[in-house]
Amino acid sequence: MKPMGEAGISVQNSNLYIDFPNNFTRQHFFYTDRCGHYFVNKRYIISRVKLQPPFPWRFLMIYVVKGEMLLLVKDKEYFIRENEIAVFDMRHPHLYAACCDTEQMWFCFDGNCSETMIEKICAYSHVYKPMQISRTYNLLKEIIDGFQEQKPVPDEIISGYFHIVLSDLLAQQRYDSNQQPTVIEKAINYMENNYDKPINIGEIAEMLYLNASYFSQKFKMVTGISPKQYLINIRLNAAKILLQDTSWSIREISERTGFLTDNYFSWYFHKKFGLTPKDYRKEFLE
Repeated sequence: MKPMGEAGISVQNSNLYIDFPNNFTRQHFFYTDRCGHYFVNKRYIISRVKLQPPFPWRFLMIYVVKGEMLLLVKDKEYFIRENEIAVFDMRHPHLYAACCDTEQMWFCFDGNCSETMIEKICAYSHVYKPMQISRTYNLLKEIIDGFQEQKPVPDEIISGYFHIVLSDLLAQQRYDSNQQPTVIEKAINYMENNYDKPINIGEIAEMLYLNASYFSQKFKMVTGISPKQYLINIRLNAAKILLQDTSWSIREISERTGFLTDNYFSWYFHKKFGLTPKDYRKEFLE
C-alpha cells in the first residue's frame, strides 16, 4: 500500500507494508508488523516525543540505501549515511529526518530477545556501518521484495534474517571496541601527516569506515578533546615552530599550517597561547 499523510515522501515510488504475525511468531521469533521502502526528500521529518502505553511500536531499524538522514535520540545526534543502519527503541523520544533525497528501508520489529539485543547495541551507538554490507542489504531487501511481490518471506526466515543483522551489529560493536585505539591512532597519524591540507573530519571517519558522529564521540573518549580541536592543536604547534625557525610572514605560516585565513589563525593562536603570532615571535626572538 502507499504511505499517506507524511510530507516529503515520493508516494509514487514508496511502499508501506503491514503484516499480522500470529501469537506463536510474536512469542518465539523476531518479527516485523510493518515496514517500508521509502524515497524521501528534505521535507520528510518524523518526530515522536512520547508514546503512550500500550505502545504500538517497539523498535525501529532504518537502512539508508542512498542519501543521508539525521537521527536524534536520547539527546544525541547521529547521521545515517549510505549503507549505514540505525536501530533504536521507539519508546524514547526521537526524531529522524532526511537531509537530502534519500532511499531507505525501515522495519518496526519486536519479539524474541529484541529488548536485550537492542539495549546492548544502543549502549554503544545507534548507527553502524555493517561489516557485511552486501549481506545486510540483501537480507533486508528480500523481506521488502517478498511483501512487494505478495509472496512474504516465511516468519521463521524473517526471524533468522533479523537475528543475523542484529548479531552482525553486536559483532561490529565488539570489533570497534577492540580496534578503537588503533582506529584513533590512524586518525591522529593522518592529521599529523596532512595538517597543512584541507581536512574534513567526516572524510576521516569515512576513511576509517565509521559514522562521523560515532567517530567524534569515540575520539573524544580516547583523547579528551574533539577531532577538530585535536587538529587545530596540531596546526598551532606546527605554527609555533615555524614562527621560531623561519622568517615567513604570518599569512604564509597560516596557509602552510592549514588555516583558512591569517585572522582565523591569529584568533586560535591567541586563544591557546595568550599571545598573537606576531607577539609570540617577537618574545621568542628577544
